[in-house]
Amino acid sequence: TDGHHRSKPFSVIGNTFSTIMKKLTVPLLFLLFSCNSLSSHIEQHVDNKVEASKQEMKDEVQNIRQGFITSYKNKSNKLVDSLDKAMLQELYHSVIHADTYLDSLKGEMDKMDEMDVTNIELVKTTFLYKGVGDSIFNKLKTSINAAQNAAGTERQKAVIQAANDSLFNVPADKWKEQFFGLTNPLGASMIIYGFQTELYRIGMEALKNN
Repeated sequence: TDGHHRSKPFSVIGNTFSTIMKKLTVPLLFLLFSCNSLSSHIEQHVDNKVEASKQEMKDEVQNIRQGFITSYKNKSNKLVDSLDKAMLQELYHSVIHADTYLDSLKGEMDKMDEMDVTNIELVKTTFLYKGVGDSIFNKLKTSINAAQNAAGTERQKAVIQAANDSLFNVPADKWKEQFFGLTNPLGASMIIYGFQTELYRIGMEALKNN
């Protein structure tokens, strides 16, 4: 059916967050539910797992970022139409700008003590009431709009639209609450990582050859 056909390409881009959660389920559960009750031996083991997972996420973002930059350069060199080039440049700059912002936020989250339960409220205040969540929402939206404009085929546009609809399935205020209303710094870092990977996957979809 047409509905089945439209949902198939989305499966390539979507469901990023379920994949992320699988990677860090054990250390995250320890941190959320054990906190300061952990013995020093178990705490060190969890810390090691968390640091290894953070490095894995960092490496994956770097790889997909480099792939995006390479694909952008290759496609830009092949374009001759000035309007197409301008839309491609807008996509590139909006994605890199959003990623840089997200990366700086993730860096701040990684500096915080995920074992300190008071940081859950600090994360909530930062993202919900100090404009950070709104900035993330707007920067992602801007990048997705740029990807739509740069996409060369209706199929690419449909894939990008499906990813947009999945990521932004509630209004902005509920969206912020959904992701950052009750999470510690590690959880926030994971969510930001998810936004980064999704951002680049959407950008890469727009860069595919027509």
